[in-house]
Amino acid sequence: MSVSGPRAYYPRLRLGPLASAALFLYLVAAPAAALETIAKQAILMDAETGTVLFEKDAEGQLSYVHQPFVAPLEEDIPLLDSEPERVRGTHYDVVINGVELGSGSLRNHRADVQLRILELMGYSKQKAIDSFGFLLEALETGAPPHGGFAFGFDRWVMVMAKAESLRDVIPFPKTQRGQDLLMQAPSVVE
Repeated sequence: MSVSGPRAYYPRLRLGPLASAALFLYLVAAPAAALETIAKQAILMDAETGTVLFEKDAEGQLSYVHQPFVAPLEEDIPLLDSEPERVRGTHYDVVINGVELGSGSLRNHRADVQLRILELMGYSKQKAIDSFGFLLEALETGAPPHGGFAFGFDRWVMVMAKAESLRDVIPFPKTQRGQDLLMQAPSVVE
């Protein structure tokens, strides 16, 4: 999910692995100074919720915005059969000055709804069962409502370092194609 909003622009700061490690040590040794760096910025914080669950990809196929296991809002479940593009999800983001610092969601805990979401994304019922049968079976046996949320430490470092990109502050950045050259990822999984 892309996040837009007001953002201050700073000169680009590139940190390599050693500089990233030094910044980490600085943050551990002097957290008050790091927090002061954030406090000096004009902070606009927003907890974004209830955004749509699906978007159309370049081929017009429905795809997920956050991840395919986000629970839809209960009142929007009937829209799965008539207007799936309007279904809102229970995902949420914490955004400061246009930078997403953390995100999470409530997970789908109903097998029938999860199967319908997978079908909307182009899975046949059989392919959904072949790929996600373990999950659908667990949901069918009564998984309780559950969720998760996490802050990205690298995103906090990016804000504190006044960097423009995560690639500027992480030790082993991915290429623009999302590849990790050190780990040779992604690779084929069988």
